[in-house]
Amino acid sequence: MAPRRNLVGFTDLMAAAAGGDVFQNQTLVLPGHRGHRLGLAMKAANLRAMRADEPHRRLVHTWVAPGNQHMRAVNAVFGFQAVELLDEWQRDPTC
Repeated sequence: MAPRRNLVGFTDLMAAAAGGDVFQNQTLVLPGHRGHRLGLAMKAANLRAMRADEPHRRLVHTWVAPGNQHMRAVNAVFGFQAVELLDEWQRDPTC
């Protein structure tokens, strides 16, 4: 019997048609599996695959919440730099 496998992380890249920019969207790791560098490994695999499949694409956009220091550190490993800040607000539904 094969060992049971569970999905514990997810990441994706989206490439615009006709050689446009690439967008590194969400990278998620379940809380019980964090701290093992899975986010880093998944992002690295995606970026390697993109470079192999689409070597002409050089610009990758990504984003992360200002308070997510772990993913900000992962992004820094790959050389991502902050170029803008998006501020989102949410209304307290009890007001």
